Amino acid sequence: MPQFKIGNKEAEKWTEDAVYDIFSRMLRVAESDDDVLCMQDVLKHPDIKLYRSGLDYLTGKFPDFGKYKRDIQDAIISRVNRGAIKGKFAGTPAIFRMKQLGEEDRTTVDSNVNANIKGFNVKDVVKFRDIDKSE
Repeated sequence: MPQFKIGNKEAEKWTEDAVYDIFSRMLRVAESDDDVLCMQDVLKHPDIKLYRSGLDYLTGKFPDFGKYKRDIQDAIISRVNRGAIKGKFAGTPAIFRMKQLGEEDRTTVDSNVNANIKGFNVKDVVKFRDIDKSE
């Protein structure tokens, strides 16, 4: 059996077409198989058979396919969310799973601006007036 030196690309089998094919199959599995509840379920599916390190390698070598990985995760999040809403899944584990897949809590930012930039003061622009409480 021939041995390849480190850095030799002769053994490389992944092309953009092959990567597109596997990501398309992964998305189909994530969308259609009701038993798929995490990324590992997609990777271990009989139509895929890919290790997590292989997925990481492909998204590193072909960064444009990262958006397809996100689409796959979104399909799984949708299934988990739907299951939790319909009472099929418990809420807390469903939330935990969705966060593992990249779902984020909505955050609000409370900002208090007090700017004085090169002689410009916010208070000069916004004129505050005292309200006469007797009115």
